[in-house]
Amino acid sequence: EKRTTLNVLDGLKSLKAFNVTIVGTVDTRATDPEDLDTIREMLEAEGCVPLFTPRVPGKGGAADGPPQLHTTGTTLSEDTLWPLFHYIPLSTLEADFSDTQRAQWDEYERMNRVFADAVSSRVRDETADLVWVHDYQCMLVPSMLRERWAKLRVGWFLHTPFPSSEMYLTLPRRREILRGVLSANLIGFHIYDYVRHFMNACMRVLATDITVDHKYVMDSLNRQASAVDAFPNGIDPGRYARALKTNAVKDLIIDLQRHFDGKRIVLGLDLLDFVKGIPHKLMAYEKFLADYPAWRGRVTLVQIAVPPDVDNAPLQKLKNKVHKLVGRINGRFGTLEHSPIHYLDQAISFDQQVALTFLADVAMITSLREGMSHTAFEFIACQEKNHGVLILSEFAGAAQALGSGAIMVNPLHTDDMAAAIDTALGMGAREREERHSRMLEYVQKFTAAYWADNFCTEMLTQELDLAVTHQLDALSVPSPLAPAAVVDKYRQSHRRLIVTGLLGVLVDYAAFKNLEPLQDELWHTLSALCSDPRNTVVVITGRERALAQQWLGNLPVWLAAENGLFYRLGGRSAEWHCAADLPDVSWMAGVRPVFKYFEQRTPSTFTEVQEYTMTWHYREADEDFGEIQASDLQLHLDKVLGNMPVEVSLDAKQVQVRPYGVSKGAVLEHIMEELTSYGRDTDTLVTAKPAVSSSASVLAGPPATDMGAEDALRAASVPNL
Repeated sequence: EKRTTLNVLDGLKSLKAFNVTIVGTVDTRATDPEDLDTIREMLEAEGCVPLFTPRVPGKGGAADGPPQLHTTGTTLSEDTLWPLFHYIPLSTLEADFSDTQRAQWDEYERMNRVFADAVSSRVRDETADLVWVHDYQCMLVPSMLRERWAKLRVGWFLHTPFPSSEMYLTLPRRREILRGVLSANLIGFHIYDYVRHFMNACMRVLATDITVDHKYVMDSLNRQASAVDAFPNGIDPGRYARALKTNAVKDLIIDLQRHFDGKRIVLGLDLLDFVKGIPHKLMAYEKFLADYPAWRGRVTLVQIAVPPDVDNAPLQKLKNKVHKLVGRINGRFGTLEHSPIHYLDQAISFDQQVALTFLADVAMITSLREGMSHTAFEFIACQEKNHGVLILSEFAGAAQALGSGAIMVNPLHTDDMAAAIDTALGMGAREREERHSRMLEYVQKFTAAYWADNFCTEMLTQELDLAVTHQLDALSVPSPLAPAAVVDKYRQSHRRLIVTGLLGVLVDYAAFKNLEPLQDELWHTLSALCSDPRNTVVVITGRERALAQQWLGNLPVWLAAENGLFYRLGGRSAEWHCAADLPDVSWMAGVRPVFKYFEQRTPSTFTEVQEYTMTWHYREADEDFGEIQASDLQLHLDKVLGNMPVEVSLDAKQVQVRPYGVSKGAVLEHIMEELTSYGRDTDTLVTAKPAVSSSASVLAGPPATDMGAEDALRAASVPNL
């Protein structure tokens, strides 16, 4: 955590184009209360705003200074979010989470409120200032800032992994936390795996409240789009290059060379916690010594296990396990002259770390889960001369960046890790140099300064894609039409295009399920509209053409069925046309069982199978359960149909699979072209918004279930639909 903070500070200090103010906590548990003012003055002189924790009593016995941020030794951040984000299931934690959930959540909200208040008090220009919020401890801060500052640009970055949606779903406050983050304009993660996990979690937890499109998550409740992307965080390689030139580090290197007396060094430098895989590393090293006896007496594992700030029973248990393993291995393979493991249960200085990292032949990182693993970057930065070999867990975020040069291992596979140690120690100079060169190129390019500049530049210059802007426009609730104005415009017009839907407009849901005919009054109304030569009535539906023909076939309306795949320009005798080449339907056999599975397990739902489309309707299902099932079905179909020429949509209480490129918008655009060729091009308008000066008329029902209809009308220069 301290190393992460150091890298963040390195990045922020490099932002010369910004006037940077840092708001953060200061642990004052071991600090004399009389020193607080001095500490505050020193930090403020460096552009920092300290939030002291916990509160220290003042001279009068009352609490002075900023509010207390932690009231107990355990918090929601450390007891729940950190384990869950590192794939430690909540159900396996020794503490009973349910007993403390409410208190911890209240404390978490209060802590985030303190941060939000401190930041808000320093906002000077809502449209020019940038706020960059960091990590899982502050996931509610973006929404709290958004309550006060609608136009403030807010970014949020997570320095840990983000778990798969299956893991995230176990979090009791999952909706509130996602909503807190989604108030940020830009959301960042180390790697694209975490981006994908976050977006999947949004789809499964928030369901139809949000829409995921490429790199955006669009919130229909707040009408806001958040960009989500990967911004790999690095280090400052120059810090290590400079340190290696100092006399202090050079002297330490000489002393260590004498101490290890020419033995090969395998280095482990980890925080002592559950996800670093230290026991796995020790067991692999034991297996290595057993299987490759030629290395005995020639290799030393130097394992530095830095104790965490907070100690508890589970950590003590882990510590005891590690000590037993070290003792067992040293007792089994050690001699009077040699100990196979040199183990330290303490932190070492920066100079000692640089000297050890420079001297090591192999660095071994066996994280079970880790956001990025800057230890790997530091090893590479210190190895420009020696070209040491990196053994890297495939579960560390750095694996995606350094996989071309590191030896990748599964830390749960002891035999493979033992073999990897042998391979690393026996690797030739040329291969070591080539591997190191590939990794060094990455480390020197993607530095902490590059990361900070990239994130802030993206936040500063962020512009929404045109398609996303259209989708956000569609999320707005339209103003009610003034009937008198609509009727007046209708009467004044000479050529009118009337576009409507079928299900939910002309036919209600119950009638659709029971295949009931149109009501007589509605049928006569449509007939009257069609009989006026100034009118062109178009009905666009997602239903199949046989069903559309059954309801409307005797009327002289223009019909588009199956979301525009088929269309009929005229009455009953008109011929049906296909808007595209007839698509492949081989995918339908494979997904029928999937639809059936969800239909059987979700009461009051049914599947509609059309000629080239399949639709799962859940309008009458339990609202919450239906949304969860719909989101799960969409995710499953996306995976199953990933390489097929179809697209999966979730909207209007239905999950639909339809041919790619087929939409109501596309067929509407084609229909408007046909109007011109028929000599019916519209020159008068009554729009869906009153008091618009225009002379073309379009009457529309509810918004289409995709954006295509609006896009087509915009392209045809039909204003203000």
